[in-house]
Amino acid sequence: MPELDWPVVWAESGGGPDSRLVFLHGSGACATVWDGVLARLPATIGWTVLDLPGHGRSGRLPSYATGVVAAAVAARIGPGEPVVLVGHSLGGLVALTLANPIFGLDVRAVLGFSIKVDWTEEELARRSASASRPARTWADRDEALARFARVSGLAEAADPIPPDRLAPGIRRVPDGYALAHDRAAALVPPLARERIADQVAHAAAPVVLACGDQDRMSTPASMGYLGEVEELKGAGHNAHLTHPDLVAGLILGVLARHVPGAPGPDARARR
Repeated sequence: MPELDWPVVWAESGGGPDSRLVFLHGSGACATVWDGVLARLPATIGWTVLDLPGHGRSGRLPSYATGVVAAAVAARIGPGEPVVLVGHSLGGLVALTLANPIFGLDVRAVLGFSIKVDWTEEELARRSASASRPARTWADRDEALARFARVSGLAEAADPIPPDRLAPGIRRVPDGYALAHDRAAALVPPLARERIADQVAHAAAPVVLACGDQDRMSTPASMGYLGEVEELKGAGHNAHLTHPDLVAGLILGVLARHVPGAPGPDARARR
């Protein structure tokens, strides 16, 4: 991809020398949503979590078309080191896009789960109306943090989330606090399912798809348009938050199948 003046994309890396997982969160969230999954992976696995553009601590974009978001993320990740992409919902779409060789990344596998494929007219209308309304503000910081916890799914996390881990999801504004998520992102129409299927077809790496069998937003049946879908038993849309053990095991399975020498599903977690 050509070098452009991309906004800052916040990222943090850790773990050990084995592989390198790159985690991409869903719409309205931030990198904190991966805390529970990271705590259940072996300490030898390297990882990078980031806040997508227009979210958390990252800068904003003039356009949130999926390809533009992917290009900004690719510039932050950089070429060279092999990576396995793990994306939830919107992050799954970005991961599928990044698997196209045009972005210059050495992608060894993609795990995309809870990707919304089908949109009703009512859902599209609500999405557009929400993006057009002025951003809500709260005078009380704790109320803003609680709202972010609900929007991001962190309110239903299996592990307790300290307030400081919620803080990236809000920002200071003149009359109090607002969510950090740029509402303009919802002005971009979602990708049609044919376009998403095309991304899967043109991925230069194996693609693994998964969805909670209780997911009312994405549904395994709708994701089935893209290919074979592994159902996550008992999980809803935010499986990485409510069932982090299940998602960590899924990730280890992907590594075992597609990354030679990587730890398998029976590897010991770091806690």
